[in-house]
Amino acid sequence: MELSIKKRFAKLIISGGELTLKKSMIYFFVLYFLILIFWILAWLLKSDLLDKMEFFNSSFGSLLYWTLSKILIWVLPYIIFFPDKYSKAIDSFKTNDQSWLKWGVLIGGIIAITTT
Repeated sequence: MELSIKKRFAKLIISGGELTLKKSMIYFFVLYFLILIFWILAWLLKSDLLDKMEFFNSSFGSLLYWTLSKILIWVLPYIIFFPDKYSKAIDSFKTNDQSWLKWGVLIGGIIAITTT
């Protein structure tokens, strides 16, 4: 017989069970929300302060700012906090069959050309 969520939760409390998350999951969620907060702060910094500077209004300045922001906010924490997963991702690029890479570069180039 399937118990409803309320009954399962009540049974868990009555039986003295614990609702716990693994420490690694807590770290993951904290890191995820910190990344989102820093991304919002980077956007606010760009829209409020840096748009007043001539360099960041140019196409190259904006590209440079957002590329560095993405690397610092999204990629660097992944490399620092999950080094074992990072090495597995790098190993997946070391295959002999790199036709997927050619297709990716081709499609990315087509998108870049048609959107400019």
